[in-house]
Amino acid sequence: MLITKQSKQTSVVIGKLVLIGAIGCPWLAGTSHATIIGQDNFSDGDRTTADNTAGNGGGPGLEWFALTNEDSSTTALTIVADDGSPGIGGGNSLNMRPNSSSGNRPVVTNFAPTTLGAAVGDKIITSMDIRLISGFDSDGSNVTFRVGLYNSNGTPIIADGQRFDMESGTGNDFGYFARIPFGDGTGSGSTDARLSKETGVASGSSEDPLFGQDNSAGTGDDVSELGQTSTFPVTIGDDQKHSILFSLERTAGGVLTSIQVDGATPFTAEDTTSPFETFDEFAMTNMRATAEWRVDNVVIESVAIPEPATLGLLMAGIVLLVPRNRF
Repeated sequence: MLITKQSKQTSVVIGKLVLIGAIGCPWLAGTSHATIIGQDNFSDGDRTTADNTAGNGGGPGLEWFALTNEDSSTTALTIVADDGSPGIGGGNSLNMRPNSSSGNRPVVTNFAPTTLGAAVGDKIITSMDIRLISGFDSDGSNVTFRVGLYNSNGTPIIADGQRFDMESGTGNDFGYFARIPFGDGTGSGSTDARLSKETGVASGSSEDPLFGQDNSAGTGDDVSELGQTSTFPVTIGDDQKHSILFSLERTAGGVLTSIQVDGATPFTAEDTTSPFETFDEFAMTNMRATAEWRVDNVVIESVAIPEPATLGLLMAGIVLLVPRNRF
């Protein structure tokens, strides 16, 4: 086989382009591209100042605020070391201690407004570690932990103690939330999980615009249930570390909501009716219990899938750059 100088040049050019693409352009390698839009490992010991340093991962930091509901219930927030056994490990965690079991007491953080990508498979993902300090043996009906991605609708939470119901004027948030069970698993509805959509537009004067009303289904005037299962694979019933992953994914017909605990089979439900696309708020709460809990290693990211047209253009560029044989 005759190897010409021209063919050697062609091989070298192709090799360099593929290497450059794989290193500098992950889309060329056919992989998804993730952008961190918020993260916090609480290493700085300050939950009200965003930490953008390398110690926190170097990405956009987060600020955390405790809200007050119509019953004056709230959640005390402190940074604590959680390296013992049991413990989340890795240093500090955000500790949350509700002052009563009355109502809904969300904890909220804000991030830069982020729109779910247009390509099927694009995602916004929130992941974190959690463990209960107390209340893990709760046997009441429908005790749950809830997480959600919301759009603040122009009224972001910027301080502790803000009211968040419709009467306060800031209760217009809309988005999606998941409800997952905790406790000993014996109460009515104690193994149920739900995925819901919240519009932020309610007729009742006492509606909670984050996570619906404090009732068994987490419903309300502004909440519609996308899906429910009575056999969610994980009920958090101990004081050990658990991982939670809540995501929104673009589908051909709308947005797929998903909740997963400890890597078990995720529970999903799709919104195909005027789905929400832009978000700037992550919230969490426990319901119907005074359980104290901690979170750590929070990461919010936007994941983009390369579109076929993009890959085609890149490959065409490679072809044009390859030296041609001359006769």
